[in-house]
Amino acid sequence: AFFLLVVEKDFADAERRVAIQAKQAALSELFYAQAMAESAIIAPGTAASGAAFGSASLLVECSKVLAALSIWPAVLSTFRSTASAAMARVEADASFLELQVSRKGRGERKQSDAISSTIREIQRIQSDFQLDTFSNEVRGTLDA
Repeated sequence: AFFLLVVEKDFADAERRVAIQAKQAALSELFYAQAMAESAIIAPGTAASGAAFGSASLLVECSKVLAALSIWPAVLSTFRSTASAAMARVEADASFLELQVSRKGRGERKQSDAISSTIREIQRIQSDFQLDTFSNEVRGTLDA
């Protein structure tokens, strides 16, 4: 019976050791599963951070292009305002000259009614169609 008691004790110790090893193996497997679950999120997180970095780099490159293109409206506006200032200056000079002419009149006093103006225009047209002395001399040399 003593021998059976010693064997039973050794068997119980062996069962306890196997149970402790099984418990440690189960805990080890549990920790391994948790580590795998936690590391499974790393790949999508890494991919998301890589995508964020790539899109940030793309936005930086696009901002360079937008910065290069955004200056042209200002340049066109500057040209337009310069042209507008030049036109305003020309119009101001023309207004000033018109005012001076209206105050002082043209060099010679002419009648400004419709009949006098019409007569002057007819005389100007007639003078355009009349031959001068040079034309008469050329005609004379050609006829001879």
